[in-house]
Amino acid sequence: MPQGGAAQFGPKSVGAAQKLIGKVLQTGGNTIEKRTASALNEALGETLQPREWGRALEALKQEQSLPNNFHGKILSNGDYLDKAGNYLGSLLDYL
Repeated sequence: MPQGGAAQFGPKSVGAAQKLIGKVLQTGGNTIEKRTASALNEALGETLQPREWGRALEALKQEQSLPNNFHGKILSNGDYLDKAGNYLGSLLDYL
């Protein structure tokens, strides 16, 4: 750790994402959870059902050539990250 004991995050790390643009709502899973859809709707001013968010995620995975069983992180701003915290896309772009 650097002086002062504060952890350092890269610009695309999950820690940086949580601090700057939102929090992780869901990690992994085969479907978008109801609570994840509700949090996305509240944060983004939408009124979508979990299945609609799931279709957006499926389209993002397909465009990024990710397998259906790929498990990333969904942030409250709609961003989708891999396990290392690298940005893969935004669910909003696939609605």
